[in-house]
Amino acid sequence: ADSLISMSLSKEGARAIKVFLQEWEQYEMHSICSTIRLDNSNIKTGFTAFSRSRIALEKGDNWRWNRSVCLRDQVISEDVRISVHKMNSRSKTKGITVPSFKVWLFTALFETGDSPIYFVWCERGYEPTEISVEELAFLRPFVSDSIARELNW
Repeated sequence: ADSLISMSLSKEGARAIKVFLQEWEQYEMHSICSTIRLDNSNIKTGFTAFSRSRIALEKGDNWRWNRSVCLRDQVISEDVRISVHKMNSRSKTKGITVPSFKVWLFTALFETGDSPIYFVWCERGYEPTEISVEELAFLRPFVSDSIARELNW
């Protein structure tokens, strides 16, 4: 499929399409959401998902989404073409620091006339945080002694 992609893509656009193609290869194994809504609370780096409806991007209190790249009609197979939009967070007011988000939105269109499929890749969002069991030791008073021992609290 790589040879079918326009050779005039930027490195960034080509990388985004590569992420899409890797997920698309396993499309049948993915669960497809009926809707996806990304807002300030769930924009996580590396998040990917397919949806049957357009992906909703909610703006923040002091920032909005800005579309900075639009690639239309990228042919990925004989019967599928995609459109790609890169969305960046941007301050509503000059001088205000806002989160630096970068989200790619894809629309897969089928020559067969089937309903489009939508895909999102959050290239840059909040970093997923990992919490160790030890950090949860403050919950010790709320669990049984046997569970506390099992967790080394």
